[in-house]
Amino acid sequence: MRHLALSAIVAVLASCSGASGPSSDVARNGCGDLTAGFHHANDEAFWSERPTGIEPPYVNALRIDGSGRFLWGDNAAAISEAKLDEYLGQTASFPIAVYVALDFHPDTPCTAINKARTLMNRHLSCAESGLCLQGDYRAWIESNNR
Repeated sequence: MRHLALSAIVAVLASCSGASGPSSDVARNGCGDLTAGFHHANDEAFWSERPTGIEPPYVNALRIDGSGRFLWGDNAAAISEAKLDEYLGQTASFPIAVYVALDFHPDTPCTAINKARTLMNRHLSCAESGLCLQGDYRAWIESNNR
């Protein structure tokens, strides 16, 4: 009986610890793929269709780290989901087009990615506005001397 109880405890602990491998509910296993309404941040064809002025386009960076924390801006300050909701609402109310570039680690939990996309769609109407990007936009800015 004691052996059976010990086996059950070991099985439960193994399933909780991730000993069987990385979680399948992470970006690299599908939820990180580009979704409707989002554009690759460094897609030259996408950017060539956008009006340009003297300044480069305004882009707010939204990163999600491997633990699922939201990081806002180039200084990568960690923010809560409520604060992200507030920032995206403010971004949507700007009088000029401001893009939001969602970027994340391959091991980022899908729940965090999906929360961010839901909030972006709610505030920015991604499919209609074209303001939602995915990936690191800075490479495009640098390669085009912006």
